[in-house]
Amino acid sequence: MLLDEAIYGVAHLHSQQVAVPTTKEACLSSSGVWGRSPHGSQEFCRISAKDAGESCFSGFQCSYGTCLAQENSNSWFKTGTCSRYQTEYGCNESISFGTGGLKMCLD
Repeated sequence: MLLDEAIYGVAHLHSQQVAVPTTKEACLSSSGVWGRSPHGSQEFCRISAKDAGESCFSGFQCSYGTCLAQENSNSWFKTGTCSRYQTEYGCNESISFGTGGLKMCLD
């Protein structure tokens, strides 16, 4: 049953990918935030995902494909929340099928 749900979830993910505007005007009209990365020089748009903050156990459940671990989640089956933005700055641990995955820090 879990495999069937996972396959459906992956297919569902591809149908809900968020297109990110590439111009400031399009970004602002889409309720996005136009700006730069903390140490970058190139400007880009950040659109908040509709499912940001919703519970997940794997990235396939989230529109941006990233399930972020909850802090202090030490159980054998981890849960988290869907990322707000396509690129999350700071240090974050992603979850894949209930297990801790890659911990990545982006400036």
